[in-house]
Amino acid sequence: MRPQPVGAPTIKTKTAAPDYASRIASPLAVVLGALVALSTIYGVYNFYSPVPFWDEWDGYVGFYRTAVECRCFSPWWVNHVEHRVITSRLLFWLDIRYFSGNHVFLFAAILSMLAGIVAIISTASRTYKAWTVGVGVALMFAWVQREILTWGFETQVVAAYFFTVAACAIFCRFDWPASRRFVLAYAVAILAEFSMANGMGVYAVLFGATVFARRPTTEKISTAILGAALIAVYFIGYIPVPEAPGAIGGVLSKAAFISLFMANPLALVGVPLWICIAIGAATLIAAVAVSVDIYRKREATPYRTLLVCVYVFVLLSAVAVTKGRSGGGFGAALASRYATGPLLGWWVLALLLIDYLRPARNAVMAVFVILAAVVSIGQRSAIGDNGYLYGWKLAVLSNRIGLENMDLVSQIFPQDPVRRARFEGNTAYASTHHIAIYGEQWLRDAGQVKFDPAKLEAGWCNGTLETAKDGSASGWVASPEGDNALIVLTDDADRTIGYGVTGIPREDVRSAVPGAPGLPGWQGIAAEKAARAYVYANERFCKLNDL
Repeated sequence: MRPQPVGAPTIKTKTAAPDYASRIASPLAVVLGALVALSTIYGVYNFYSPVPFWDEWDGYVGFYRTAVECRCFSPWWVNHVEHRVITSRLLFWLDIRYFSGNHVFLFAAILSMLAGIVAIISTASRTYKAWTVGVGVALMFAWVQREILTWGFETQVVAAYFFTVAACAIFCRFDWPASRRFVLAYAVAILAEFSMANGMGVYAVLFGATVFARRPTTEKISTAILGAALIAVYFIGYIPVPEAPGAIGGVLSKAAFISLFMANPLALVGVPLWICIAIGAATLIAAVAVSVDIYRKREATPYRTLLVCVYVFVLLSAVAVTKGRSGGGFGAALASRYATGPLLGWWVLALLLIDYLRPARNAVMAVFVILAAVVSIGQRSAIGDNGYLYGWKLAVLSNRIGLENMDLVSQIFPQDPVRRARFEGNTAYASTHHIAIYGEQWLRDAGQVKFDPAKLEAGWCNGTLETAKDGSASGWVASPEGDNALIVLTDDADRTIGYGVTGIPREDVRSAVPGAPGLPGWQGIAAEKAARAYVYANERFCKLNDL
């Protein structure tokens, strides 16, 4: 800069506002994202169970059974409630066929699709990559989505969002030849459609992209025709489902329900509902206002079009839930399986605001880091108590040995007469073909192995039968079998009368017994009062200390 002459007036130069976004918000976002991702991965491990739960008995084990037995397409095509879940059924089939149905593959698929959403949108973003990835991970891996992170059957929810994001990202590559864009985008869009019913919204979104980005008329007509045709395919052979509760009454009530849905993650961490409704409405109004302004000013870039498309899909999902589930009241908007959409919506809204309202980017980035931090309060439950999983384990054991505890069994599947018959058929099939938990050796031995004194070997276990009464027994054991040790219960004559399995926390045992497994406690189910208990593994028995 040239020096000013002596006595000349001082010229005030305008300095750029400090870039707090990259200096403060970005590192915070990265740290938050890392903590959320790690705690969620631990949560998936902590709450992992190979026991089929609820809809899985029919839609997972039952589907595979029917598909194998009929060798036809109908089990794949039939709707689950109102959903075509072909992509999930493919994952179910792969899990059972190649991984024994242990569910690990399903949870890996869920985490991979969440990571895929982050990767697709982060790749499209051109600025503040660290902030984008950090906040994206913090939101998309948030534990408030607990239901989809602990239940393999919910692959359908993540798949619908993942394939929609992928289809939109491809379609918005306006620099590609139209034929390439259409073929690839619609191939992926079909996967979204046949992941879940809300996946049909992808066609409305792709049509909307042609309008928002002011694409040629031929593209508008093509997307409209293709979308209508593919939606029509969805309803070929569609089986009507019993009427759901329907929609809540009144325009204002519907608007409040949608607003609550759009702030679902906040409600799940304890934020008062009226605040959630206000925040949901505010974010929705901001998204609409910015999108309309972009369209009005003809400033729709491919990146902005992608973000608007994804947000609109989330909004369409909210409308679908309002139409089909809100009749049960506002609580219907608070299911954790619905959290994925709002989390995704917040993220793309933040990116849209940062890109379009650049003077306000520091404030936007700070606000959404704070929002992600509030949602991360829910990570505490990722390390919470998972004791109910042992109840599932004991339920399966009781069914396997023919001494069912109906209170436990009804926790994993309804036991009314109609569904009971299906449950019995599916458990028998899973047991015969060693699917899911039925592939574990302790459960395969339960009900089959009888105590044989000739196979008794001392010294390889340590433990006690602590309580015994009619129908049940309990104690602890330390053995090489760890948390899945089979306990064989006998009467005074050493006749086998029941079985048990380890898997209960016992800190007193772990602190006092060297080499004790993490979950050494056990419960057993017996036809009568047990007199003795033995650990069984590898064709040998080891006696536990008596009462």
